[in-house]
Amino acid sequence: MMITVWSAYGHRFQSGDSGSETCMTCGGTWELSETTDPGDWNSHYYHASNGDDPDECTGNTSLAHGYERVCQNDNGRQCADDIENGTCEHTSHSCNCIQCG
Repeated sequence: MMITVWSAYGHRFQSGDSGSETCMTCGGTWELSETTDPGDWNSHYYHASNGDDPDECTGNTSLAHGYERVCQNDNGRQCADDIENGTCEHTSHSCNCIQCG
C-alpha cells in the first residue's frame, strides 16, 4: 500500500514496528498517524507525543534521545559531570520527539 505524508520536516525517516518512525540523521522518533479527513485516505502526518508537528531536523548526528545515551560509552566517563548538571552536549537539546517529550 502506498501512503502520502504531509511533510517530513527535513527528517529522513525509517519506519518502526509500532507506528513510530525514527530519523536516520538526528535520531528523534515521531508517530505516523492517518488523517481524520475521510476524503484524504492514505494520507498521514507525523506528530510528537503532545500532538504538535515535529521540529525541523537539526542535522546533528550526535544527539541522544530518551534513555539511549551516547554519553554512556566508556562507562559515561567523558560526560558524567555534564550529565549531572544538565549541560551534556548530547542530551541538552530542545526536541519534541516522543522519546524526549
